[in-house]
Amino acid sequence: MEPKPTKEWSPEQAEFMLWLAMPKRARSFKTQQQLAAHIGVHESTLSDWKRIEGFMAEVKAISVSLVDHDVPDIIHKIVSQAKGGSLAHQQMILEMAGVYVQKQRIELTQPLLLLDK
Repeated sequence: MEPKPTKEWSPEQAEFMLWLAMPKRARSFKTQQQLAAHIGVHESTLSDWKRIEGFMAEVKAISVSLVDHDVPDIIHKIVSQAKGGSLAHQQMILEMAGVYVQKQRIELTQPLLLLDK
């Protein structure tokens, strides 16, 4: 099932969103210019659409929906790598579980100025 935009967009805009959300290697049209010709709009129109409020947020939502079904397999692979001794994967699992929070040390180069309330 192909993801669909959540707002009312034109069919051409929806096709462009799906194209943007796909990994570059999976796109049937390799350039924005090729896609523009396919859907019957000028290439600059596609660039204009990307500036419409909410357009790129919609693309991001579609991107996430495209990989949702892969998340359990990815987590399983991370756990497998962690159990195999990978410290990076162990840290990632502990961060995901909320057990580990990386600490950062901040050094001030000038004294703090406290303001009275």
